Amino acid sequence: MDLEASNRDKIIVIGCSEDDIHGTTVKYALVSNHEVHVVSRIPLFKSYIKSVLASFAKEKTTLVLVYEEMKMLLEFLLILQSIESNGEEKNIWNSPGFKIIVLRNCDTTSKVNPLAESEVALQQILRFISMKLGATYAVVSTAKSFADPTGAVELVANVANQEKDAKLQVYNTHGIELCNEVMLHQLVPKDWDSWSKIGLLSRSIPRDSNGTMLESESEFMSLDDLFHSSFQSQESTESLLQFFSQHGLPRKITTRNDHHENLLTYADMIQQLKALE
Repeated sequence: MDLEASNRDKIIVIGCSEDDIHGTTVKYALVSNHEVHVVSRIPLFKSYIKSVLASFAKEKTTLVLVYEEMKMLLEFLLILQSIESNGEEKNIWNSPGFKIIVLRNCDTTSKVNPLAESEVALQQILRFISMKLGATYAVVSTAKSFADPTGAVELVANVANQEKDAKLQVYNTHGIELCNEVMLHQLVPKDWDSWSKIGLLSRSIPRDSNGTMLESESEFMSLDDLFHSSFQSQESTESLLQFFSQHGLPRKITTRNDHHENLLTYADMIQQLKALE
């Protein structure tokens, strides 16, 4: 047994997408005392993901789940559930054992209306999933280097340590900057969130009269029950996707949308918020 390898911290970056946005192969590197794996195209590399999750010591492993498509994020959670439950009915949520960061790499933050119902609905759902996993939730932009193993180590260190600075700089071990400023737009530390805080989001923005966002305790209870039942079957998360769709999230939404309509300036957003008073 390689004792040195067993003592290394592991970072597994999962690009939750069917596309090859982070490359067509698994990226692997040793960075300082970190063993880094970067994986995209979850359906293609499902067996590989299962093998590394099953073989790594949980207390020394950080999972970075980079949101791109909700369907693929849930696909990864099915894999995680199958590894943890080992074929038994077991509730792994809140304590899967791994350190987990749910990351939204929002390179288009400045072009998206953050007060749009679809954007807030996405935040509600990702924060709910993070809360169920006992994970840290972070929204960053200009962080393309997270797919680079060296950049991933630095980014994880900053987010995991709950760095409060608005701007993070990512460097490699030689002190060379890997990218431009990494903007940390939002950070929800592990164990900080609650249903009431997530529900408050729906009451803090201009609303469409036909909108159906998560806000009541009964809606959260229904979501919680559906979440558990979906992963117990380990067959399909279609009903969960349908629930998300009914509460403001499009059937397929990615962070790589090049077309943005009805963009708001900062002044426009302030004006909309004042209209709520």
